[in-house]
Amino acid sequence: MSECALVRCRHVHSTFNSVCPSSSSIAHGTCFVRHSRQCDKIAQSAECQKPTSPSQTATQPALATATNASIDSIHSTHPASSSTTMSIIHKKTVLITGCSAGGIGHAVAKNFQQRGYHVFATLRDLSKAADLADLENVDIIELDVTKPDSITRCKERVAHVTGGTLDILFNNAGVEFIKPLLDQDLTEARELFDVNVWGLLAVTQAFAPLVIESRGIIINQSSIDAVINPVFAGIFSASKAAVTRLSEVLRCELEPLGVRVVTVMSGSADTPMFTKPGSQMHLPETSYYYNTQAQSYKERMDFQSKAWKVDVLAESIVKSVLAGVRYPIWPGSFGFLVRILTWIAPISLVDGLINPERGINMVKRL
Repeated sequence: MSECALVRCRHVHSTFNSVCPSSSSIAHGTCFVRHSRQCDKIAQSAECQKPTSPSQTATQPALATATNASIDSIHSTHPASSSTTMSIIHKKTVLITGCSAGGIGHAVAKNFQQRGYHVFATLRDLSKAADLADLENVDIIELDVTKPDSITRCKERVAHVTGGTLDILFNNAGVEFIKPLLDQDLTEARELFDVNVWGLLAVTQAFAPLVIESRGIIINQSSIDAVINPVFAGIFSASKAAVTRLSEVLRCELEPLGVRVVTVMSGSADTPMFTKPGSQMHLPETSYYYNTQAQSYKERMDFQSKAWKVDVLAESIVKSVLAGVRYPIWPGSFGFLVRILTWIAPISLVDGLINPERGINMVKRL
């Protein structure tokens, strides 16, 4: 490298800290990549000629030593500026929450991967990633949407390898349980809202700058339960009603920033949620709804048998989003039916169609 190149390179690196004062290791890493590229251009510049005199030649070792010291100082001060920092992903990127095996997030992650995206598949328990861990261009990341530190670590990791952008964020993580509202433990109810509602908003707030930078897409997983009155699913349906309203307001608020927000009013899909703890009621004998438990569970199992295969649901969601849809979509079993009924039918008719099979007519005063 010529003297001119060395001097300019040293200047670029020695001013690194003043140019990038952020305390974020990700910001430092991104800036270091940019400065390194400047050095490469300087080193190749035709205006910097080889030394033509002995005095110039003698100057080179000292300049090289100073330059290397400056670069070494940056690496030691900012660990994020390692060789991995230089490896920026150039594919379209998508981050999906709630990617446990068998679920919607898992199927959506595989669908995007097959379409050539680099996928960040997140979940609380990494052991449940299953075959996602074997796929190319899929990063498995631990993420608990209820914990700010976990969200921050995940965001920094993604920003680190994308250069501070994210093309698609899919808020899919969610939990469900079945219980009459009069028997509902409020601590348990708050925990569900922490995941389904506040977790979704916290992740969106954290990753929004990355999505805005790429003028990307945010997908929020809601449910047809948000617009009907399913007995014994009051807490879950209330959380999805909140998600729907948050998502639609986000659609309006983020549109001026170039971000498209899509709400998924998902119908039924055959996922492990049907058989997880909480999917069957266990009520005390003193409950007004004690006699409905067997019928409620039977209806739930019948409902599962009519549900869409999760891969089919994932394909429908991804295809619609990539086609440019800008308003809520209604994939899944009964999705289209619920959309039409809630538009044209009286509430009493909709209630009468969905609730008797759940055992509500078996309720008796004690």
